[in-house]
Amino acid sequence: MVCTHTLHTSPTPTFPPPTSPPTSPHREQQEKFNVWVAYINLENNYGSPPEHAAMRLFQRALPYNNGKKLHLAMIGILERSGRTDLAQETLRAACKKYASSAKVWLRNIGYAMTHSDEATARRIMDRALAALPTRKHVKVITQTALLEFREGSPERGRSLLEALLANHPKRTDLWSVYIDQVRFVRVGILLWVFHGGLVCGRNGCSQRMCVATYA
Repeated sequence: MVCTHTLHTSPTPTFPPPTSPPTSPHREQQEKFNVWVAYINLENNYGSPPEHAAMRLFQRALPYNNGKKLHLAMIGILERSGRTDLAQETLRAACKKYASSAKVWLRNIGYAMTHSDEATARRIMDRALAALPTRKHVKVITQTALLEFREGSPERGRSLLEALLANHPKRTDLWSVYIDQVRFVRVGILLWVFHGGLVCGRNGCSQRMCVATYA
């Protein structure tokens, strides 16, 4: 008798096709934002007429993006292309719409400073302090002082920082900012800073910070 055996082979396993890693919602939103900004740039350069085409597209893009972020991007586009009137108009609109944003007010102050309009920049800072909550005042004054050192009057910048230090003598971060700005000016100011950092700070951290800066 002949025995026959049937060989049963297992089916070849199948695997699902590889998939790309999931994209986070934040990344997707950023990519969409970048596309809108690139599109606005194109209209600003080649639209008919460019400034009107760019502003129309900007208004279209607002509902689909972070409004504050898009305003700041639009201001940069207009500034770089020399459309100062539209840039200033957009800045005013942003400050009105986002009056509680220190970033927007600082962008407005910085714009005035870089266009050599220090008096306007100081008026904007006063308006910002009136509109912003108190917890944001130190940030706005510190950043405005740094702008004064870079673009405006270093003396004005020093006065702003000194006023802050008088009200916040234990803020070692403010002492550090101040020292960084005045370390290359006259020795009398440096001695005042060193003494203030040691005496007004009244803690070991302030002392270590001052000594390390001048070591």
